[in-house]
Amino acid sequence: MYREVFVPVDNSQHADWAVDRAIELCAASDGRITGNHVYAARLHDVRFRQLETGLPAQFQTPKEIKRQRKVHDKLIEKGLQLISDSFLDQVENRCAKSSIPLRRQLLEGINYEEIVKEVNSGAGQLPSLIGFDANIASRYDGGETVRGDVRLDADGRIVGEEEDLADKLAGTSGRDYDLVILGAHGIGRQPYSQLGGVVARVARGVQRDTLIVRDDRTLRPDVRCDPLRLQRVRRRIPPRGLQQHQRRPLSPRLEGIQVRGAGGAAQQHHRQGPPQALAGAPQAR
Repeated sequence: MYREVFVPVDNSQHADWAVDRAIELCAASDGRITGNHVYAARLHDVRFRQLETGLPAQFQTPKEIKRQRKVHDKLIEKGLQLISDSFLDQVENRCAKSSIPLRRQLLEGINYEEIVKEVNSGAGQLPSLIGFDANIASRYDGGETVRGDVRLDADGRIVGEEEDLADKLAGTSGRDYDLVILGAHGIGRQPYSQLGGVVARVARGVQRDTLIVRDDRTLRPDVRCDPLRLQRVRRRIPPRGLQQHQRRPLSPRLEGIQVRGAGGAAQQHHRQGPPQALAGAPQAR
């Protein structure tokens, strides 16, 4: 049974379909969903420093530059957390309608790297929340660590606060996941792409069962709660430069699983002796 299901979301259509499939599976197996979003506040900090030379002269003094960096850092991260929180609000509303427990999770860093670390070992970097209400923070991993909100001084200017790196972090979840469900594309989908860039990188790195969702079709009733009969195709994505994707042989545990080809037609695969590649899959040269 899949009891701990990890679902990254970014408010895209494919992410919504991934949430639907996670709810479907968890409803049949009494599972729990971890709804996740990754943001990169440190990346914005680097970009701001690159733009500092274009600031007006009154903001170019060392003291003012230092204050501006502190203000920008906290404002940007606060905004990213609020946006992420709105994504997870939608997930929570849908889970609540099906009585599926949800744990909210934010990670800070490069998206695919943090997802891989979190899925494989529960080691994604949790940020401390900024100014969150205690009732909301309690629904987040690391929510017991909340930083003070953005403050204004007597002149109405934002206070540039001194914050150590340790104050900005909230540890790791340490969670052991059974399954990760990914939408095939994110909010930045490119025309004609077969798989989103983040999804492709995550698929190469995760060491847990993975379900990639391309459309809104529901799972077959007989595979919803049995991992050995879950409708899935394991694909090995080759290094860049190779023209053809190679499909891994199905696990020896999987027998009689129905998979859908590119044209939508159902194909039946039975294991006879050693596992073999799916019919019609390009062969390695």
